[in-house]
Amino acid sequence: MYNSAIKCDLRLGKRSGSSATAADRILKLLFFIVYFDNETHTSLTMSTSLPVGNAGSGTGATSGDLGLNQAGNLQNLQNLQKDAADLRREQLVAIASQLIESEGIDAAKHSRIAKLAGCTRSLVYHYFPARSDIFSAINAAFYRSLDALMPVDDQQEALRENLRGDKPNSLKLFGILFDLLENGGWSSMILRSTPELNSDFAAYLESIQDSYEKRWRDVIAEHFSMSEVDCALFFQHTVHIAKTTFLFYRKGQLSKQQAIEKLDVAVNQLLNPYR
Repeated sequence: MYNSAIKCDLRLGKRSGSSATAADRILKLLFFIVYFDNETHTSLTMSTSLPVGNAGSGTGATSGDLGLNQAGNLQNLQNLQKDAADLRREQLVAIASQLIESEGIDAAKHSRIAKLAGCTRSLVYHYFPARSDIFSAINAAFYRSLDALMPVDDQQEALRENLRGDKPNSLKLFGILFDLLENGGWSSMILRSTPELNSDFAAYLESIQDSYEKRWRDVIAEHFSMSEVDCALFFQHTVHIAKTTFLFYRKGQLSKQQAIEKLDVAVNQLLNPYR
C-alpha cells in the first residue's frame, strides 16, 4: 500500500527515484492549475482591452505592436498549457504504473488513479477513455525509454549479431532491458505477460505487438521460417523467460550478468528447432 510520502510524490507527478528536474515540472503544473482549467477542458482567454496610447504622441505601443504582443503571449500560454497537459498525463501514467507494480492490474482503475492524482475521475477518462489506453501508455513510456538508450536500428542489428553468434551488443540490449525493468518498467512486464483478460485487453496486447515488438519479429523473420502461430508462441515464451530471469536476479538468486546470460541461452534454445 502507499504511504503518505509516496502519495505526496505521486500527487506532484514525481516517481520515486526520479531525477531532480521535478521542481521545474511542478512549477509548470502549478501554472497549469492557475491558468488552465483542465477539469472542464476550458482555457483562460486573454484580455484585448490594453491601452494603445495617444495616436501621434510617440508614447505607448501601437495597436499593431499590441496585436503582435497579444498573439505572442497567447501562443506562449498555449505552449505552457500543452506542456502542463503533457505533465498531467505523465503523472497519471506514473501513478497507474506504481499501482500495477505494487498492487496488481486490478488496482489501476480510473477512480483510484484520480484519487492519488488529486483530480476528478472525468479528467482521467479525458486522457484515457478505456483502461487499455492506460496500459498502452505505460508500455509506450517503456519503449520510449528503451529507444532513447538504444535506437531501434541498433536493437535490430544487435539481435542480428546475436543470431550470428556475436553476443556483446545483444547482451548490452538485454542489460538495458533489465535496467528499465528495475527502474520503473516492471509494470510493463506485468502487463505484457498477463493472459488476455477480455476483448479490451486483447486489443491492447495486439497494439503493443504491432507497434513495438514488430521490430524484433522482423529480425527473426529474416533468419527463420516460422508460421504466425510459431512466431507468436516464440515471443510469448521469450517474455516469460525474461520475466523469470529478471525475478531470479531481483531476488538475489542470480547476478545481473548471470540472469542476462541465461536469458540469452534460453531464447536461443527456443530457436534451435528452426535453425
